[in-house]
Amino acid sequence: MTVTLTFPGNRGGQPVAVEPLDGGIVTASPAALSNAGVVQFQFQANREPGLTQVRVRLGTEEYGLQFYVFDPNHPATNPHIPKLTDAESVNAVSAQFQPRDHAATRPMSQEDRRQPR
Repeated sequence: MTVTLTFPGNRGGQPVAVEPLDGGIVTASPAALSNAGVVQFQFQANREPGLTQVRVRLGTEEYGLQFYVFDPNHPATNPHIPKLTDAESVNAVSAQFQPRDHAATRPMSQEDRRQPR
């Protein structure tokens, strides 16, 4: 999937690093934000059901993205995803996209990834 993140325009050109924490593959990730403050990359989650995370480092700030791979063999264990309007989805994602404390970041264990949040 293509992931596009937009930061304030005054952040354009700053170094950015994108890395998967729980497997998966990140490709086409630039080394810096565009002049408009945008970073776009490709992410392919691993095949194992559960939560998978991607870390985005922008200067000294760190952001966490979470994706969930559904389990077709055990649908009752998949989290409920509410249906939102486009505007509600954007607001929900924007509210959750906050810097994280570097010390709090760790790769998730197999058990952690099986637990919906």
